[in-house]
Amino acid sequence: MKIKLFISYSEKDKKKITLIEKVFSDTPEIELIIIANNKSEMVTLTKKVTDGIKKADYFIPILTKQSITEQWINQEIGYANAYKETKNESINILPVAEKSILNNLKGFIHKQFDISFLFEGDELSPRTESIRFKKTIIALKEFILDNSNLKSGKTKTNDLYNLIVNKQFNFVFKPEMNKSKVIEFSPDGTIAKGRNQNEDTWEIKNEKLLIKNSEGKLFSSFTYDTKSKILKHTNEPNTLSIKDQYMVPLE
Repeated sequence: MKIKLFISYSEKDKKKITLIEKVFSDTPEIELIIIANNKSEMVTLTKKVTDGIKKADYFIPILTKQSITEQWINQEIGYANAYKETKNESINILPVAEKSILNNLKGFIHKQFDISFLFEGDELSPRTESIRFKKTIIALKEFILDNSNLKSGKTKTNDLYNLIVNKQFNFVFKPEMNKSKVIEFSPDGTIAKGRNQNEDTWEIKNEKLLIKNSEGKLFSSFTYDTKSKILKHTNEPNTLSIKDQYMVPLE
């Protein structure tokens, strides 16, 4: 049985929807419900939306500078939230949001809402914004697959993702001198806080947190120690960083 995702969006963000379709094109176990693709002329737009939300396992609103001012997308969010509370508690609402609008979010989805899937907009470089958005959508896909048990052997990867995304850590990068900094990991695969030429981007692979430098080379690698609840450097020889580094979560 396919997992159904209802995508709520503004027509002004159509390029982002095309990108979403590309990211999910290799995932037959997931079906995207995009109302613009429903060509049934005998059904009103309102009914297409409500029927689509009722069928969905996930409601994914794409929140950008363009979409948050549109009444229609806010109505879809309101309907999905009401349907979740009164009819179907199993529907999951997972917003994808542009970071710069968080303080402007109101209503059913606001800045206090747990929005794990964020991306950095870039008005000067649409290509850069597109790359960041794609990374966030890939992270969303991985999360849904893992959460739905459709990806065997990946639950630890999902746990590690949830552990680090949008969380801050005290990163001890020179253990012998006890030098540290605060580091934060964005859902789009970039370092949100504490970013420099050594710690530029990140990804999770084989249950390891891999940090790459500004040249795209593997700089450091960490695994999560469940006993100490610390991310510890793997000290693998192919990493460029100082060994024995570690990260402690900040509460």
